[in-house]
Order: sequence, then C-alpha cells, then structure tokens
Amino acid sequence: MLVFLSCADRIVVRRPFLGRPFWAVIDVLVHGAVALAVTGPCIRRATRGKRALALSGLAFLSATVLDLDHFVAAGSLDLHAALSLAARPPTHSLTFALLLGTATSLLSRDRAAGWVVFAALASHVLRDAAMGTAPVLWPLGADAVPRWLYGCGELGLLLVSCGWVPGGSPASRGRRELQELLTIAAPRAHVL
Repeated sequence: MLVFLSCADRIVVRRPFLGRPFWAVIDVLVHGAVALAVTGPCIRRATRGKRALALSGLAFLSATVLDLDHFVAAGSLDLHAALSLAARPPTHSLTFALLLGTATSLLSRDRAAGWVVFAALASHVLRDAAMGTAPVLWPLGADAVPRWLYGCGELGLLLVSCGWVPGGSPASRGRRELQELLTIAAPRAHVL
C-alpha cells in the first residue's frame, strides 16, 4: 500500500502530461483508491455481498466527494477557481472526519459504516496534508504533515480496519481465528 501511495502521489504532483484538470480528476480517483485500500479489511468482513458493495461505495464516495468543498469555498463551479484556493476548507480536517464518521455511526446504527466514513475522510485529509496543506487539526491550526507521518497514518487506518469486527473486540476476533485455525490444523497434524 505504501508503494502505491508513493507512486501515485509522485505522478499526480509532477503531472507529466495533459492539463491540470485531468490530474485533478486522477487525484480524486486516487483518494478513492486509497480509501478502499485502508478500509478494505473492514469491508471484506461484511457478511453479504450487497453490504460489502455498499460499504465499498461509501468509502469511495466519502473520500472523493470531500473535494466538492473546494467549489463551495470558491463560490463557483469553475474548476480553475476551485483549484486556485489559497487554502483548503476546514472540512479537510480530521475534526470533520471524526464528526461525520460519528454522525454516520449514530444515525445508521452501524459502527462499520461510521468507521468506513471516518477512515476514508481521514485518508483523504492525511494525503492532502502531506502533498501540500490542509487544516488537519482544525481549528487548532496544523496545516501539513511530513510524508513519514502520512504513511504511518494510512498504515494505522489499515491496521485498525484489519482488527475491526462490528460487535466484537479485535482481541476476541484474534482468539476465534486462532481457535478456528487450530481446529482445522489439528486433524492434519495427526495424519503427519
């Protein structure tokens, strides 16, 4: 995942060909891909195909739709105006991600959906803060994060998604998986 992030970010920042609008679209798609990557383990645990598809859509949309705030802040639907803002709006913050993730969890009564929204938005904010500036801890004022912290943050989101089991703790899930593995491996061990 870290290799993907690094390669995608270098290409988007350098914009080797075509115009800025093309790379703005690619940047939005990379935000969606990163959100799917960090929430993938949580989504994979969905018990039904439709639920996994819904959570995937929620992660991708949460990460990509966030950039609509540029148009709101610019007060225009003009792409050049939206891309020429002096700073990203306050919605590009972990504060906003936490509020929206919590609201999603409470309103939907679905902790996994709340986590997916938070992680997708947080991945977007961290990426923007590492590639330029974003009001990461709005209203406290941190505007950028070093690339190493960005990588650690994305990896942290992924690790939390790996341990996420709605209705259970990561420790109990780990014990259940170990018991299942031992149950499956035990008959084979006797054969050897």
